[in-house]
Amino acid sequence: MIRMLAAALLLTLPIEAEAAPKTQATVTLTSHRFTPSPIYLQSGVPVRLVLLNRAGKSHDFIAQQFFRNARILRGRAPGGEVRIGAGRSAVIDLVPRRGTYKVHCGEFGHRMLGMSTMIVVL
Repeated sequence: MIRMLAAALLLTLPIEAEAAPKTQATVTLTSHRFTPSPIYLQSGVPVRLVLLNRAGKSHDFIAQQFFRNARILRGRAPGGEVRIGAGRSAVIDLVPRRGTYKVHCGEFGHRMLGMSTMIVVL
């Protein structure tokens, strides 16, 4: 009886969230630029992708194919897009899949002014 009660109690305990990835890749968004460029990641290795907007206006990090192919552990990229307000940041924990992916900012004219790069997952 005690074993059954103990097993029932264990089933009601919250499951711990996956630990944060040990690898971090920080991408800084400034006026019409992503740094680093290109962005290199390792395939199959969990990474914390930190997107820092250091500009005085909002920017987007649009990488639809990249986010579609990655396994997102924590955070959100609906439709493959992350919007980051001026001076704000976004964090997404994920496991990237091998490939080369396009990234750009969707704000009017920003891509034309050079705010695009590649994510290279080796």
